[in-house]
Amino acid sequence: MPWSIRQAIIQLWCCARATSASPAGGSASGSDVGPILLAGTSRRRTLAAKFGPEQIPICIEYEADSPDADEFDRVFESRNLEALAALLSSEDSLTAFLEPKHPWAEDPRSVGALAAVFIALLASVAASSDPEYKVSILAAGAQAPLISFLKSREADKVEAAVVALNYLTDECPENARALFEAEGLPLLIEQLDAPLPGLRGAAASTLRHICIEDERYGRAFVELGGIKGFVNLLEPVSESQFDPQRSMLEAVWNLEDVLTDPDGQLVEQFARCALEAGAKSRLEKLLSVKDEEVSSAAEKVLVVLTSLDVPSSSSSSSAPKPTAAAMATSSSPTAAGVGAAATTTTATTATATATTTTATTAPSSGCGRERREGDRVSLVVVAQ
Repeated sequence: MPWSIRQAIIQLWCCARATSASPAGGSASGSDVGPILLAGTSRRRTLAAKFGPEQIPICIEYEADSPDADEFDRVFESRNLEALAALLSSEDSLTAFLEPKHPWAEDPRSVGALAAVFIALLASVAASSDPEYKVSILAAGAQAPLISFLKSREADKVEAAVVALNYLTDECPENARALFEAEGLPLLIEQLDAPLPGLRGAAASTLRHICIEDERYGRAFVELGGIKGFVNLLEPVSESQFDPQRSMLEAVWNLEDVLTDPDGQLVEQFARCALEAGAKSRLEKLLSVKDEEVSSAAEKVLVVLTSLDVPSSSSSSSAPKPTAAAMATSSSPTAAGVGAAATTTTATTATATATTTTATTAPSSGCGRERREGDRVSLVVVAQ
């Protein structure tokens, strides 16, 4: 989906204006529409085209006068992903960026940042249901420059990279694995402390996309202190912030997903780290949020974490429970994995739910909850 309802309207209007302004715009049927330069000067550029099997319009309007800007226009027309990736290194300045406006990210100030914005648009619009196209974008040479953007001191590059990587890894296991192997995890975790709420949320969602793909990724995330960053996002959001209900809901869902394995089983070791980081008190605050979907999601996670917080008279293991600090300094993987506990008949498991072994998950809101079967998820604690 485009970045906002306003943006969807702008994109449709912009492309409609383009197709009526020049015969080069093509017909109104399903065929691709090439980019059209609408403005009266060489500095102002309005590019419009339809992308993907659903022929979704993308319109970019900006002002620039440089060879790399000319190259960007050609790339927009040719759809050459390798050439687009090469433009990520461009430092040629933009005079102005007019459309599309992101709800919270800064406007790109260079052709390189503009290329990252275009990648984000392609991944969010043209490749929303096409993981293979997302893979081709990253494999065309975009991965290394986008990761390097995460280290930049230029806010427009950092924010464009996080937005792009969020869309590129959503429902795309291959890209999620590639980003982990390229050591993108610690750089994304750093963004959990960013001052901009939208940036923190997008980084968290990207981390979630990575962690759910492999148990090793989740453990690395915990060892790097990522749980604390996720817990810090569990807070009531001001109504003045962009889409506050969704922001709170995704914060709860992201935490839930990194605490559970692919089968919906809660990993006790991770959950105790969340408790030590203050998850209980923060979830309790979310119970008072007026939005029922948010409060229900928070309550579900809180019930399970609270059950772990109560000392048990019988323990499934005599070994002491690991602490968050111990996990952060440990360099060796845990001996008993989730998969082994699920498949080995001798594995010890303990169940912990409030009243049943299942709990209702909040309805899907585009946050990847469709990965789970139906709207319910087992919350079986795997003793580590």
